[in-house]
Formats: sequence, structure tokens, C-alpha cells
Amino acid sequence: MDLHPQLNRLETTGLLRLAQVQPDLEYLFRHALVQDAAYASLLKADRKWLHRVVGETLERLYPDRLDELAPLLARHFQGAGAPDQARYYFTRAADGALSHYANAEAERYYRAALALAEPGGGRAGLLAGLGEALANQSRFADALATWRAAIDLYAAAGDADHVARLYARSARVAADAGDPPWSLRLAQEGLAALAGGAETRGQAALLRTAASAYHLNGRSADALPLCRQGLALAERLGDREEQAESLTTLGLLPNQPVAAQMAALTRAVELAESAGLLAAAARAHNNLAVIIENSVGDLAAARDHYQRAVALARRRGSAAHELLYLHNVISVALWSGDLAGAGSTIAAGRELLRTLGQPAEGTRALRLSEAALLRYRGELGEALRRLRACQAGAQLHGDLQISGIATNYLAEILFEQGDWPAAAGALDDALAISDQGLGWGGVEPRCLLSAVYARQGEAAGAQRLLDAARAQAGDAPGPYEAKVLALAAGRLALAEGRRDAALAAFADAAALDARLGMPWYRARTLQEWAAAHLARGTVADYDRTVTLLQEALAIFEQIGVPYYAGLVRAQLPSRRPEG
Repeated sequence: MDLHPQLNRLETTGLLRLAQVQPDLEYLFRHALVQDAAYASLLKADRKWLHRVVGETLERLYPDRLDELAPLLARHFQGAGAPDQARYYFTRAADGALSHYANAEAERYYRAALALAEPGGGRAGLLAGLGEALANQSRFADALATWRAAIDLYAAAGDADHVARLYARSARVAADAGDPPWSLRLAQEGLAALAGGAETRGQAALLRTAASAYHLNGRSADALPLCRQGLALAERLGDREEQAESLTTLGLLPNQPVAAQMAALTRAVELAESAGLLAAAARAHNNLAVIIENSVGDLAAARDHYQRAVALARRRGSAAHELLYLHNVISVALWSGDLAGAGSTIAAGRELLRTLGQPAEGTRALRLSEAALLRYRGELGEALRRLRACQAGAQLHGDLQISGIATNYLAEILFEQGDWPAAAGALDDALAISDQGLGWGGVEPRCLLSAVYARQGEAAGAQRLLDAARAQAGDAPGPYEAKVLALAAGRLALAEGRRDAALAAFADAAALDARLGMPWYRARTLQEWAAAHLARGTVADYDRTVTLLQEALAIFEQIGVPYYAGLVRAQLPSRRPEG
């Protein structure tokens, strides 16, 4: 039967339109109502027959395009009353959408497949995939509930590997939701349920995720052996993905040489990117940037890795991870004196936050970034209010990392305002967190607390804290640690009247600020250096004071912080001493 005359007639009457000629002739209804009317005019038996014929014809004609045609085939076999074939193609469509990070489509197809699945009948695998699609959309509570149902099915079937995998994913997603204690509980539950089981990829993933959960809860001593155990198992199994993930976690754990951390994270990036593992690669880039920023002191290189992590998270469609990595981009911008860039990135983060619809780890990180920007601008009252809110929210959810950083910022402001008791209290809190391997580490809060003691005339206590900070930094401190140590030494020397030693220490700190590319901090150090010269009081000191303050003023004006520029102008001496 030649269909062309009939098709031409329908096109002439305006019911159909020619959509394409190549590679196949294709017509579309001009209006959905026409299509619905034509479909409704068919008897139910004829509809089923036509759906089956179309589905089977597509299978026969395009055997090499079944992945592409899976959604269409699923609908035709569903319409044909063939649930097994429809479920097969809905699952194939869902898996394909998930692999291409089309997460909303994947969710829709998994749900359609589940609606057709018999009890048992592969439901566990469908639930596992659905949970992944939900997690990628940052719908964490839904993902965890879905995986819980899948875990129960896999456990009933005796599938320990998939049970371990889903406990690992659940623990990771609980952390992404901003609830580290929940993450640890899930990891511990999984380890207990699978104790003594066979060595599988899922077991390796669970060990590594448990290590991360212990670290986020301030128990890094428990984390390190678990992570190494997971890495060794992944290597025995030849699992490149799990090796990359384990190395990514291992590289961020404290109490290791920086060279070992860098090597682990560089290898993680190589493994993840060579295998096209976007989530693992994003985490590896982010963690590598953390070490480069804090231990190596190369802010430009750190920013590049953070931005790579952001791009990979965006490609995956994971708004929660993108938001978290953006916080780190903002931190580098602030340290680099790019306050305008930090403000623009915060605005982008706010837009992204609107798409989440629920709390996540990145939500608190963005709030912290907003407060930090206010601090650098000199809006100290509002910065204090917001930092305290960040601190309270983080403490409520057991988020030690955000709590530690917020507390450090609080202490900086309180020190600047001369509120020594409040600053000391904040620094005691910061030390309690940093000594668990979180926050900014223990060197900086010890240095600042040393300065608090020095300003209160407690030289012995100040020296004891400075010595402890030096011991923690070790024989070869990184440039940032060296800078805060020099600044603390200068503050203590000045308080004790050792002005020459103070001047030398402030000079060292300012040089390190310049090396690190931290102009805001350099300008603040220049102010203290200038004050030490002015305290000595010679004509040469006066000239040096003016030079240092003029440089500080130029920096603050360049990066756009009028509050601190005003402080510098007020600090400039009114007249040159005689003689």
C-alpha cells in the first residue's frame, strides 16, 4: 500500500506537516489536539496492535540505535500492553539519561520502569538508579530514602556488594546535605552490617567514605587507616574509579607530609580524568586546590583547580557540589584581594542556591562567604552578626569545617576591635576544632591567641603559644604558616619592647604576604609594621612609617575598601619629628 498520496492529502488539509526528509521521512501533527483525536478514534485493540507493530519494526530496522530510541520504544511497548519490554526500555532510557547527566529525565524513566516492575524483578537496581538521579538533583532526603529501600532489597537477596555501595553513596550524600554526624552514622551502620564480608568494590567504596565521614567529624586518626585500607582493596581489585576516589580522600587527610598529599591528589586527578569520572575528578581538583592554597601558597594555581571543579560539577548537573566549590573560588578571590570578583561569584552562588530548594553543605559555605566579604570590606558589625549565625548553624548540624572557619574569622575581627576576652574565647573554640584536623589548622589560631596574650601583657603565655605553633608547623612550614608565625613573633616582640626584632618580623611577614599574593593582608601587616617604626620614634622611622602607610593606602584604594583606607589616613603621623 502506497502511503504517499494519503500523507500528501493530510498535509494539504493542514492536519500534518512534513518535519524532515532525511535520514527518514517524518511527519508531525500540526496540533496535539488533532493527534489526540486521531488516537482516540482507534479501537483499544487496534491501538495495542499498532504500538506493538511500531515497536517491533523500530527494533528490526534500527538495531544499532536502540539506546537512542529507548524512550520511544518504551512508550510503544507500554501502549502495546507488553510490560516486560516496556520496563526493559524504560530502564535502558533511564541508564542512558543518567550517564549523560540528564537527571530529571533519568528520574522520570526510572519511575516509569518501577511502576511496571514486579516485586523482586530488578526493583533494587531501579531504586539505586533513581536515588542517583535524585542525588544529582540535590534532592538528598529523597535519594537517601530511595537508597534505604534498595539496601533492604539487596540485603534480602544477599547482595553484599550493592549493599556496601549504597551505604557508601548514602554516607557521601548525607555529608553533601550538610549533616556530617548523619554521614558517620550511615557509614558505621554499613561497616557493621558488612563486617567480615567478601572483598568487593562496594566494600572499598564504603571504607573510603567512612574515612571521609570520620574526618568531617573531627576523627582523622580513625580516618587514615580506613582510607588506606580502602585504597589497598581498590588496587587489588584493579578498580580505577575507586582508586581515584580513595586517593582524593587520602590526599586531604591531615598529619601527612605535603608532598604525599600532593602526590595522592595529582594521581587522583589523572585517574579520574582519564576515565571520564566527572564526580571523582571534581572532588580531586577541589581537594588538590585546598592543599595548594593552604600548604603550598600558590593561590593562582589553587583557583584554577577550584574553577575546574566548578565546571565539572556544572556539567554533571550537581548544583550542590557546584555551590560548594564556588565557595572555595570565593575564598581565593578574597585572599587575593579581588573583592569585586568575590562579590560577583557570591551573586552567582545566590542564583544557584535558588535552584536547590533545600539545605546543603554548600548553602552554609555560601553564607560564610557572604560574611567573609563583609569582613574584608570593613563592615565589621554586620560581618560579626552573620559569622555568629554561620557558627550557630554549623554547630547545630555538626559541621565542624564551616564552624571552624567562621570562628577563625570571628576571632580576627574581635582581635582587631581589641576585645581580648571574646577573641580568646573564640580562639579556644577554633583550636578545639583545628586540632581535629579541620578549619584552618592549628598554627594560625595559636599565633593569633599568642598575640591576644601579648596585647594583655601576658608575655609568658604568648611565648608558650608561639612555641606550640612553631612546633606544629614543623621545620619547614608552608609560606602561609611562615607568614602567620612571623606576624605573631612581631606582635610579641613589640609588646615586650624589642622593637628591632619586631621590625624584622613584620618585614618578613609583609614579604610573605607579597609572595603569596595577598594584598589585603599585606596592607594590614604594613600598618602594624608602620606602628612599630613610629613607636621607635626617630626621624628615619618617621620617613619609613609614611612610606609603609602610603603603600597600605594605595593597596586599600586599589582593591576598594574605603573603611581600611580611612584607618590608614588616620594613622599617618601629623608632623615629622625634629633632629
